[in-house]
Amino acid sequence: DGYMNAYQQLLTQVPWIPVIGNHEYYEGDMFQRFLNMSEGVLPGSDGSDARGASALHALLTASTVYGRVQKRQHHPEVNGAHSATSRFYAEDLGLIHFAAIDFSPYYFADTEAKWKAPQLKWLEEDLAAVDRSKTPWVVLMGHYPLYCSSITLGAEHEDGSGSSEELGTFKGCTGTGEGTVEESRADLEPLMLKYGVDMFIAGHEHNYESIWPVAKGKVVSKSFTDPPAPVHFVAGAGGAPALDKFGDSGPWDRKRVSAWSYGRLVAKNATTLIYTQVFNSNNTVADEVVVTRTKHEPYWETLAALYPEAQQIV
Repeated sequence: DGYMNAYQQLLTQVPWIPVIGNHEYYEGDMFQRFLNMSEGVLPGSDGSDARGASALHALLTASTVYGRVQKRQHHPEVNGAHSATSRFYAEDLGLIHFAAIDFSPYYFADTEAKWKAPQLKWLEEDLAAVDRSKTPWVVLMGHYPLYCSSITLGAEHEDGSGSSEELGTFKGCTGTGEGTVEESRADLEPLMLKYGVDMFIAGHEHNYESIWPVAKGKVVSKSFTDPPAPVHFVAGAGGAPALDKFGDSGPWDRKRVSAWSYGRLVAKNATTLIYTQVFNSNNTVADEVVVTRTKHEPYWETLAALYPEAQQIV
């Protein structure tokens, strides 16, 4: 309630497409409350469920999740696939098709692993069904990055989880065998290449990173003109107790900024997508990337070279 009250004025004026992160999971009951309320279910004080009009329920009904969950009652013609859950879902805004996914099956597998297969099945169905003549740009979003160079996810990563000692062994998105990162890449990248996903945007790490077009840990281009793989951004510096530290930039980093900032995404037309990172302090531009694609199609050559087993389109 405190979060929704604080952001109420903003959320009534701009589109809102939330994704589940570690804080939602840590909160336990509040995690379930989000899932319930985004489907219009409000737990009663006596343990019963009451369908009613809450602030969150109204916002989601008006903008994003609830319309998808309600399936064809609200969206008889969908550009993509219905998910029937607010853990993962898709929504169109202008020329962009956004697909939001939940990384809990990878990072909290003890309780959330059961959602991995349904999510991947839905994601492939959604990406395969997108009409690129309506939404030429496809952006995948998730809380955790697939590529980054942060090295602190312990005591110096002020995420408020209260369990920094348990998280302190994490080595960052190094691509050197960190299990959760490698597993999520192996599952998601073939689909991203197979269906021509243009961009992946993540948060979690309290900094900003722009990543060259990359796949399977390999930089495949240092140009954003008809890139042969998706473009990645880490935009987790909107505001947190502390910024995270960077380690070795690795081969895929194009630019890193350790300062409070947020991202803007503008689809100028069917061929030009502009990502801009803006400093919180003075509203000036920290970084800007212009992605140009003359054709929105699968990254066939990259797919064949790095994930040959995933080439057949279903």
